[in-house]
Amino acid sequence: FDGVMLGHSSSPYHLDFTTHHLNQTQGHGEGQAEGQGQGRALTKINLQVFYLSDRGQWVEAVRKMENAGAGAVEAVNLY
Repeated sequence: FDGVMLGHSSSPYHLDFTTHHLNQTQGHGEGQAEGQGQGRALTKINLQVFYLSDRGQWVEAVRKMENAGAGAVEAVNLY
């Protein structure tokens, strides 16, 4: 993965833009283009991550997102 992180020290969030480079050692066939085209959010690559340190706020935020139709996905990017 390569990427750039944008944020401000006084903000409780940041934006992280990443790209995933494919190669033959990852099981992809010869001749396959490197990288990945623009995807549709939200996917395992295109997602939003929120870090809430207070468990009660986190539970409430998850409840609101689920009520709005959002669902959890397992991230491919381990960062």
